[in-house]
Amino acid sequence: MTTDAEQQWHVVQRWQEYASEGRANLLRVTAVASLYLVQLIHHLGFSDGTPAAAEFHRRATWIVAIWSFLVLGVLLCLRRRFFPPALKFVTTGADLVLLTLTAWVGGKSDSPLVYVYFVVLILAALRLNRALILFAVLGAMAGYEVLVGALDPVWFDAEHATPVVRNLVMLASLGLAGIMLGQIVCRVRTLAEEYQRRMSAAVSRPAESAAAPPASS
Repeated sequence: MTTDAEQQWHVVQRWQEYASEGRANLLRVTAVASLYLVQLIHHLGFSDGTPAAAEFHRRATWIVAIWSFLVLGVLLCLRRRFFPPALKFVTTGADLVLLTLTAWVGGKSDSPLVYVYFVVLILAALRLNRALILFAVLGAMAGYEVLVGALDPVWFDAEHATPVVRNLVMLASLGLAGIMLGQIVCRVRTLAEEYQRRMSAAVSRPAESAAAPPASS
């Protein structure tokens, strides 16, 4: 692409990132509320009533409260048209840290919350930025490994609290998901370029027909 086309693409991408950050924030609060509702139902209806269960619910509530402040902070930034390029990395990093912290207090790598890492990857892809997807993938891998290490009392021994196969499958799945989401983002740009090319060709054809001299009899 030419320099002018690259500049125009950058402008379009920034506006789409701005709009997508708002959508991602809405999906963020929806995901957090849904997962907390699951925890609330479990706590009120299926919990064994042990002090450990009550402590997890208390900690999870505090983490959700912090997550809610993140949502409000992003909403305030977008309302004030404050959208630095680093904001999407900050919010994605916060999502990864808070998710890892919640899984830490709820079973570490055995927690079902580890599957929510894929939701964070999807939110990253929504911003149409491959660098952000890479950041999210590496952050999710690091977060999961922290949980694996926290569950295992002794590292690098023959006994693994988290089976090696499960660990590797999770890492491979995160990596493959990141690659696939990155390819979708690439196809979005290719689609836009092809659409622009075809529209330009469609506009130029009638103009060429009108300018052509009439055929001689």
